[in-house]
Amino acid sequence: MNNPIVRHITFNFLGVQLILMALILLLGNYTGYRLLELRRFKPITDDEPS
Repeated sequence: MNNPIVRHITFNFLGVQLILMALILLLGNYTGYRLLELRRFKPITDDEPS
């Protein structure tokens, strides 16, 4: 919060915080979970005979 521009936007436009939080939650729930699952089950798909 040392940057005056960030401080101004943070305290004067509270809706921006809510929008950013919603975007972070949406991205985290959608892509983060899916990418984690792909990496987690990658060894299973590699072991199948072709």
